[in-house]
Amino acid sequence: MADRRNAEQGLEHMTDSPVAFTEGYFDAIVERRLDDLLKLYEKSNEMLVFDEGPGWSLVGYDRVVASWREFFGGSLVLRGCRWVEPPVSEMAGELAWVAGTIGLELQVGDLVKRVKVRGTLVLRRVDGHWRIAHEHFSQPSADPYQHGDWLSPAH
Repeated sequence: MADRRNAEQGLEHMTDSPVAFTEGYFDAIVERRLDDLLKLYEKSNEMLVFDEGPGWSLVGYDRVVASWREFFGGSLVLRGCRWVEPPVSEMAGELAWVAGTIGLELQVGDLVKRVKVRGTLVLRRVDGHWRIAHEHFSQPSADPYQHGDWLSPAH
Protein backbone atom coordinates (compact mmCIF):
# COMPACT_ATOMS: atom_id res chain seq x y z
CA MET A 1 0.00 0.00 0.00
CA ALA A 2 2.94 2.35 0.55
CA ASP A 3 3.43 2.67 -3.19
CA ARG A 4 -0.20 3.70 -3.65
CA ARG A 5 -0.36 6.56 -1.20
CA ASN A 6 1.89 8.78 0.80
CA ALA A 7 1.13 7.99 4.46
CA GLU A 8 1.79 11.56 5.58
CA GLN A 9 -0.47 13.17 3.01
CA GLY A 10 -3.20 10.55 2.65
CA LEU A 11 -4.48 9.99 -0.85
CA GLU A 12 -3.83 13.53 -2.05
CA HIS A 13 -0.56 12.57 -3.75
CA MET A 14 -1.44 9.43 -5.69
CA THR A 15 0.77 7.67 -8.15
CA ASP A 16 0.34 8.49 -11.83
CA SER A 17 -1.01 4.99 -12.48
CA PRO A 18 -4.81 4.97 -12.91
CA VAL A 19 -4.92 1.33 -11.75
CA ALA A 20 -2.99 2.15 -8.56
CA PHE A 21 -5.36 5.09 -8.05
CA THR A 22 -8.36 2.73 -8.15
CA GLU A 23 -6.67 0.39 -5.68
CA GLY A 24 -6.15 3.33 -3.32
CA TYR A 25 -9.83 4.18 -3.79
CA PHE A 26 -10.79 0.61 -2.82
CA ASP A 27 -8.52 0.83 0.24
CA ALA A 28 -10.12 4.09 1.37
CA ILE A 29 -13.57 2.47 1.21
CA VAL A 30 -12.58 -0.70 3.07
CA GLU A 31 -10.61 1.28 5.67
CA ARG A 32 -13.60 3.65 6.03
CA ARG A 33 -11.50 6.79 5.48
CA LEU A 34 -14.36 9.02 4.38
CA ASP A 35 -12.41 12.28 4.11
CA ASP A 36 -9.69 10.65 2.01
CA LEU A 37 -12.31 8.95 -0.15
CA LEU A 38 -14.20 12.16 -0.91
CA LYS A 39 -10.97 13.88 -2.03
CA LEU A 40 -10.75 11.34 -4.85
CA TYR A 41 -13.83 12.70 -6.61
CA GLU A 42 -13.95 15.61 -9.01
CA LYS A 43 -16.02 18.39 -7.44
CA SER A 44 -18.47 18.68 -10.31
CA ASN A 45 -22.24 19.15 -10.44
CA GLU A 46 -22.24 17.12 -13.68
CA MET A 47 -20.56 14.02 -12.24
CA LEU A 48 -22.67 10.90 -12.85
CA VAL A 49 -22.32 7.80 -10.69
CA PHE A 50 -24.05 4.46 -11.23
CA ASP A 51 -23.42 2.70 -7.93
CA GLU A 52 -23.98 -0.96 -7.15
CA GLY A 53 -27.20 -1.16 -5.21
CA PRO A 54 -30.91 -0.60 -5.54
CA GLY A 55 -30.69 2.98 -6.86
CA TRP A 56 -30.16 4.06 -10.45
CA SER A 57 -27.78 6.99 -10.32
CA LEU A 58 -26.34 9.93 -8.44
CA VAL A 59 -25.71 13.24 -10.17
CA GLY A 60 -23.28 15.77 -8.73
CA TYR A 61 -20.54 15.80 -6.14
CA ASP A 62 -22.90 16.76 -3.29
CA ARG A 63 -25.07 13.67 -3.92
CA VAL A 64 -21.99 11.44 -3.98
CA VAL A 65 -20.84 12.93 -0.65
CA ALA A 66 -24.28 12.38 0.90
CA SER A 67 -24.38 8.80 -0.38
CA TRP A 68 -20.98 7.89 1.06
CA ARG A 69 -21.84 9.52 4.41
CA GLU A 70 -25.00 7.40 4.63
CA PHE A 71 -23.15 4.27 3.51
CA PHE A 72 -20.49 4.67 6.20
CA GLY A 73 -23.20 5.39 8.79
CA GLY A 74 -25.25 2.33 7.82
CA SER A 75 -25.15 -1.34 8.73
CA LEU A 76 -23.55 -2.58 5.48
CA VAL A 77 -19.77 -2.89 5.83
CA LEU A 78 -17.46 -3.46 2.88
CA ARG A 79 -14.70 -5.73 4.22
CA GLY A 80 -12.87 -6.34 0.95
CA CYS A 81 -12.70 -4.82 -2.52
CA ARG A 82 -10.18 -5.92 -5.15
CA TRP A 83 -9.83 -6.39 -8.89
CA VAL A 84 -10.53 -10.08 -9.59
CA GLU A 85 -8.18 -10.05 -12.56
CA PRO A 86 -5.94 -7.28 -13.89
CA PRO A 87 -8.23 -4.48 -15.08
CA VAL A 88 -8.10 -2.89 -18.52
CA SER A 89 -6.91 0.71 -18.47
CA GLU A 90 -6.11 3.48 -20.90
CA MET A 91 -4.87 7.07 -20.59
CA ALA A 92 -5.39 9.86 -23.11
CA GLY A 93 -4.19 13.28 -22.04
CA GLU A 94 -6.07 14.41 -18.96
CA LEU A 95 -8.49 11.47 -19.00
CA ALA A 96 -8.10 7.82 -18.10
CA TRP A 97 -10.41 4.90 -17.58
CA VAL A 98 -10.05 1.65 -15.67
CA ALA A 99 -12.51 -1.25 -16.02
CA GLY A 100 -12.79 -4.85 -14.92
CA THR A 101 -14.39 -7.31 -12.55
CA ILE A 102 -14.26 -6.50 -8.84
CA GLY A 103 -14.64 -8.91 -5.94
CA LEU A 104 -16.48 -7.52 -2.93
CA GLU A 105 -16.79 -8.96 0.56
CA LEU A 106 -19.68 -7.38 2.45
CA GLN A 107 -21.04 -7.83 5.94
CA VAL A 108 -24.41 -6.99 7.46
CA GLY A 109 -24.63 -8.14 11.06
CA ASP A 110 -23.51 -11.79 11.10
CA LEU A 111 -24.08 -12.28 7.36
CA VAL A 112 -20.95 -12.16 5.19
CA LYS A 113 -21.46 -12.21 1.44
CA ARG A 114 -19.01 -12.29 -1.46
CA VAL A 115 -20.14 -10.91 -4.80
CA LYS A 116 -18.56 -9.88 -8.06
CA VAL A 117 -19.45 -6.70 -9.92
CA ARG A 118 -18.20 -5.11 -13.08
CA GLY A 119 -16.77 -1.68 -12.57
CA THR A 120 -15.59 1.26 -14.63
CA LEU A 121 -13.98 4.42 -13.32
CA VAL A 122 -13.35 7.41 -15.57
CA LEU A 123 -10.65 9.67 -14.16
CA ARG A 124 -9.77 13.27 -14.96
CA ARG A 125 -6.50 14.92 -14.01
CA VAL A 126 -7.30 17.97 -11.87
CA ASP A 127 -4.41 20.12 -10.62
CA GLY A 128 -2.02 17.26 -11.37
CA HIS A 129 -4.02 14.58 -9.52
CA TRP A 130 -6.44 11.94 -10.76
CA ARG A 131 -10.04 12.49 -9.68
CA ILE A 132 -13.09 10.32 -10.32
CA ALA A 133 -15.26 11.98 -12.98
CA HIS A 134 -17.61 9.01 -13.48
CA GLU A 135 -18.03 5.56 -12.01
CA HIS A 136 -20.28 2.65 -12.86
CA PHE A 137 -20.67 -0.54 -10.84
CA SER A 138 -23.24 -3.20 -11.70
CA GLN A 139 -24.01 -6.89 -11.94
CA PRO A 140 -25.23 -8.58 -15.11
CA SER A 141 -29.00 -9.06 -15.28
CA ALA A 142 -30.26 -12.65 -15.18
CA ASP A 143 -31.90 -12.55 -18.63
CA PRO A 144 -33.71 -9.23 -19.12
CA TYR A 145 -34.95 -10.01 -22.65
CA GLN A 146 -35.75 -13.72 -22.12
CA HIS A 147 -33.44 -14.44 -25.03
CA GLY A 148 -30.38 -15.96 -23.40
CA ASP A 149 -26.84 -14.93 -24.16
CA TRP A 150 -26.48 -13.93 -27.81
CA LEU A 151 -22.75 -14.64 -27.80
CA SER A 152 -22.16 -18.23 -28.88
CA PRO A 153 -20.04 -20.45 -26.58
CA ALA A 154 -17.34 -20.60 -29.28
CA HIS A 155 -16.41 -16.95 -28.60
